[in-house]
Amino acid sequence: MIDTSHSANDAQEMSQPASFEQALTELEALVDKMDAPGVGLDQLLADYKRGAALVKYCKGRLSVIRDEVAKIDAELGDEPSSDRG
Repeated sequence: MIDTSHSANDAQEMSQPASFEQALTELEALVDKMDAPGVGLDQLLADYKRGAALVKYCKGRLSVIRDEVAKIDAELGDEPSSDRG
């Protein structure tokens, strides 16, 4: 018999959130769920894996945004400004 109990968890682990904010909301829900009494070890592991995937996604988004902000700041720094004296 083939064990398919983890296929739904694996699919969830691989799915990308729609936004950074959605990822944070899901992470908060996972933490609450993992803190609840009576959560089984297999479920804790699945939730931990999903949480790790969400953290990786958030770090990636933050990195992209940091790069974009740095680029904008650099462009602004190259423009002459009448406010500078």
